[in-house]
Amino acid sequence: MHHARFRNQAIVACQCVTIVWLLPKSKGKEYAKEASIAAVAYAYNELGWCKVETYMHDSNDSARVLVKRLGGIQSGRHKFHDGLSRNIYIIPKPA
Repeated sequence: MHHARFRNQAIVACQCVTIVWLLPKSKGKEYAKEASIAAVAYAYNELGWCKVETYMHDSNDSARVLVKRLGGIQSGRHKFHDGLSRNIYIIPKPA
């Protein structure tokens, strides 16, 4: 369970799924896309989430490209506890 502080400064408890890709030889094989589609579908269909959001460091071009390939739309920008601001993306429910 994570707690996030949003614009209205209310603390919201939310479930969180984190996907990290560490193996360089997995790049370009669409494993991240397949796993992300499955995780997003699970969040919407099985967990009943009404919205799936994600963020990444501004320099993480690979993650941003993946989010856009998943149909992600930038919904805002948020300053995190580490002092860095990041764009927030909403990923729609897969068809």
